[in-house]
Amino acid sequence: MESVIRIDCGGVSITFKGSEEFIRQSLPEVISEIGTIIADWPLAQISVEQKSLEDRITISLPELLKRQKTTTNNSRFLTTAAWLQENYEQSLTTGKVTEALGAARQRKIGNASDCLNQNIRKGFCERRADKTFFVTPAGMEEVGIG
Repeated sequence: MESVIRIDCGGVSITFKGSEEFIRQSLPEVISEIGTIIADWPLAQISVEQKSLEDRITISLPELLKRQKTTTNNSRFLTTAAWLQENYEQSLTTGKVTEALGAARQRKIGNASDCLNQNIRKGFCERRADKTFFVTPAGMEEVGIG
């Protein structure tokens, strides 16, 4: 299966295509080189945007949480869910959100189900019939991705 990662930073666009195995082996070195090149660029030039599969930008979850200055469990839940959805996860569950936070070594959320329900009430998330959910365009906008 071919994977595609596209990074746009300050007018420079890098597209990385290949098998999942190739990307897993090569991506850390590529990211390191990119980091060296853009280390002095102002943060304002680097943005997160929702685009088509070929045009999506990958940002780490810890970096997105830091940029969003998430202070409440609800905002951390929404930001994490939006990040998962932006990174091709179409069937979100509260378990996947808490798992992503754990994998990224981020603080746990006390009651993920309650966070989901509160984000649904605000119109930021919507539940599907199969008990999965998705982040609405309003939720993506709230996080700064939409």
